[in-house]
Amino acid sequence: MFQASKKLLAVLLCLSVVEPTGLIASSAKNGRAVLGSIESHGAVRVGEILIPSQTTLFAGDRVQTNNGGAMIQYRQGVRVSLASESIADFTPAGVQLERGFMNFQTVSSGIVFSASTLRLEPATVKTSGNVSFQGSKASVSVAEGTLKVIDPSGVQLASLSAGEARLFEEAAATAASASAPSAAAAPAAPPQGGQTSSDSSRKWLIGVGVAVVGTSLGVAGLVRANDANSRADSQAATISQVQSQNAALATQVAQVQSQNAALSTQVTALRAQAAALSAQLVSLASQSNQVKAIQAELAAQLAELSKAEAQLSAAQQQTTQLVMQIASQGGQATPAQLQQLQSLSSIMLVINTQLGVITTKIINANQALNNIVITISPTRVS
Repeated sequence: MFQASKKLLAVLLCLSVVEPTGLIASSAKNGRAVLGSIESHGAVRVGEILIPSQTTLFAGDRVQTNNGGAMIQYRQGVRVSLASESIADFTPAGVQLERGFMNFQTVSSGIVFSASTLRLEPATVKTSGNVSFQGSKASVSVAEGTLKVIDPSGVQLASLSAGEARLFEEAAATAASASAPSAAAAPAAPPQGGQTSSDSSRKWLIGVGVAVVGTSLGVAGLVRANDANSRADSQAATISQVQSQNAALATQVAQVQSQNAALSTQVTALRAQAAALSAQLVSLASQSNQVKAIQAELAAQLAELSKAEAQLSAAQQQTTQLVMQIASQGGQATPAQLQQLQSLSSIMLVINTQLGVITTKIINANQALNNIVITISPTRVS
């Protein structure tokens, strides 16, 4: 009668082997500082180790999301969310996105973000933004505060305020230096902390349309050339900015759609797990008053799950309507629409966190149930 429960217990005992205790102990032995915590769903790794839904973040950790996502909470209040198929390195001084999509929120100064070698410095205490990096292109948008975008050479490429977005492209250092006249290039500022000389030679350009200017004059000359072109031809500058915003918007829409698919998959899996637990509780309800208490807890979590699912559905519907509205405008989003899209993305990340909490509570209920099964039928599981 308890065969199904015994099998489930065996699976849970196997899963307990991969708890983060070994990872935490290994990191402590290496003397690495604790930065905060990681809350994940789906397949998320730190280095080569597949982590559970909650674990500790250490200095130097590389977090890689596969078919899932992760929310990283620094002790000083900085919060970073990684979408699926993303890789990022975490240190006490900053976060470096190597691939994928990252959302960040700061409540204090001191943390610097980057996409490869492109440096992103919050200029306000409270700053919120999104960064997408694939290949040699990085799109940056700001939802709150002000963000400085700085080339590895130390040149400030842009200062983005709330509602603004820009596209940046990485240019080959050899092409930039071979054709740049020595008299025209401005002296480069010292590299930012932690960068090598090879990192500081990797130049970034503002958008696609200025690549020729960047390779002929260098980054410092590019900034001056952009200013001159803006004064000489304001219409061309406006077109270039719209194209950059459209590219950033397209990247954000793709990331939101990917998040929607991952969240929908997780909701389906949670429903299947809750249904299996309900069946077990029905068969064991007559054995103990503890089973009744677990059944009440499970019912409460199912109600929370339905509420989170309804919120997710509403956010997905609003996102679809907003995308259709932008498309009807010729694909050009207003600052208000861009900010609304960022707000919807943040809402879905909050729902994702709620789903992680619900998952933990359902797993705890499952463990309590199996403890009752062991008490009723104390058969050793090999």
